[in-house]
Amino acid sequence: RLLERGDDFGEEVRVRLEMGLFLPGHWHAKAQRMRSALVANIEAALGEADVLVCPTMRSPAPPVGAARVAIGGKSLALHTAVTNLTQPFNLAGLPAISVPWALSRDGAPISMQLIGKRGHDWRVLSIAQRLEAASPWQRQRRNA
Repeated sequence: RLLERGDDFGEEVRVRLEMGLFLPGHWHAKAQRMRSALVANIEAALGEADVLVCPTMRSPAPPVGAARVAIGGKSLALHTAVTNLTQPFNLAGLPAISVPWALSRDGAPISMQLIGKRGHDWRVLSIAQRLEAASPWQRQRRNA
């Protein structure tokens, strides 16, 4: 489908799929082994916890329509900036959600992500709902 109808994909997705055309099959097998190791490490980090709490991004949310984001004095492509800290959990296939927590000085949302154990989607959603209701973001948003 990529070769026949490449224009059907957004540029970022199409470029990633095109890169895959140049990867040999044994690299895919190695990537799957590495993914299994990633999952094992994340599950070990969870231990007896219900969720891991991590930042969603290294900066407040970028403005709508931004193509790049400045983080730590470096300019990053938007996709890299917004997925850098969420990608390991997406690759692992674990339930994860971002929860708005506060607003930056400029009024941009700052979020945290919650990651749960495989199959514990409803637990992650339940904790996220409670945290969102208790977040300073809710008070800041009402007062803005």
